[in-house]
Amino acid sequence: MRVFVAATTIVMSTALLGGASPSGGTSGPEMVLTHGAYRHYGFTISGTSPRGLYPGAVKPIRLTLVNPSAFSLRVTAVRGRLTATSRPGCRPISSNLSIGGFTGRLPITMRPASRKSVGSVAVSMPNSVANACQGATFTILLTGDATKVGR
Repeated sequence: MRVFVAATTIVMSTALLGGASPSGGTSGPEMVLTHGAYRHYGFTISGTSPRGLYPGAVKPIRLTLVNPSAFSLRVTAVRGRLTATSRPGCRPISSNLSIGGFTGRLPITMRPASRKSVGSVAVSMPNSVANACQGATFTILLTGDATKVGR
């Protein structure tokens, strides 16, 4: 019997419109990462903070998986989804911010108590982004699926 495990990370990214430049000329962090796992077994997904979001920009969130368990996991899926924004009038829709599919090799076997850089998901801010999104924080939910190896 295989045990399904999953990981969840919430990525919050500040969109800098108007005054931001394509070179990312901003001060301070643009993304805050938090994570958590659920079910009986879990792993975490963390990512880098893309800098310099502006209309037309495409930036990667480079992902790292952590298996804190005392057994190996086989990670079979990683994905991202835009779930919320911090500003009224800036809806969490793909015309404001789009999250691409996972780029990397799957499946991945994670040894017990290990950490591994695995690939990325792309964040793109379309030219159609609403003016209400200036300075907004976007919440991106990163999830993954895995099974316990050897069961």
